[in-house]
Amino acid sequence: MLLGLLFGSFLGHIFRPEPVELLRVEPIASGLQLWFNREAELYSQDVDGAVGMLFQSTGSADAGRVEIEGTSAAWRVQATEKGLLLHFVATRPLVASWSGKKIDGEWRLLVKVRSR
Repeated sequence: MLLGLLFGSFLGHIFRPEPVELLRVEPIASGLQLWFNREAELYSQDVDGAVGMLFQSTGSADAGRVEIEGTSAAWRVQATEKGLLLHFVATRPLVASWSGKKIDGEWRLLVKVRSR
């Protein structure tokens, strides 16, 4: 019985998927490209014109600005207890759309932001 438990624990360790990790963030026209080692679980919400997205992922904090329809918007990625939080803030109300795709073994999430 002990051997079965040890063997099961060993197999579980080998086949356990690695944690989702944000590898890099690349600003693009009207949004961002986020690169993960595999697909991340995503929760999104628009609050009073600001866009917030929570990823079940690990990674490092980052921030910057992106041009959206002739105006500038700030974005920031920060670590929280529940994962990584990405949010966009601008002087105008914003809405976001996104799509994900596996490319060369990495998961790319394309986030497009526009004025509401």
